[in-house]
Amino acid sequence: MSKIKQLLYRYPNEGWLFLFLATYGIAFSRLPEQIPLYFAQILKEDRLGSKYELLYLPGVVYGSLVIGRWILLKLSLKNENMETLIIRSLMLFAAAGYFLFVRIIISVW
Repeated sequence: MSKIKQLLYRYPNEGWLFLFLATYGIAFSRLPEQIPLYFAQILKEDRLGSKYELLYLPGVVYGSLVIGRWILLKLSLKNENMETLIIRSLMLFAAAGYFLFVRIIISVW
């Protein structure tokens, strides 16, 4: 296994956090001060949020990865197949969160 693949397998949470923050850092200067982040289906109106509120999504994803990995790997009972399944499921969750994050940024850009 290559060194990069070993690092990503061993520290996947930090890789996703870096990707979120790098994307946010690149887009930060071009984002408007207020972004439509909240939509109420009942009220049919948007609520504006600060561009800093975009950082909630990476925080939630990172927290979920850390807690999920810690809890689920304890439950896997050192079964290698279960550990692989858990890690890949968490990576799928992180990828979905990242693409949602990028979609929000592109929609207001």
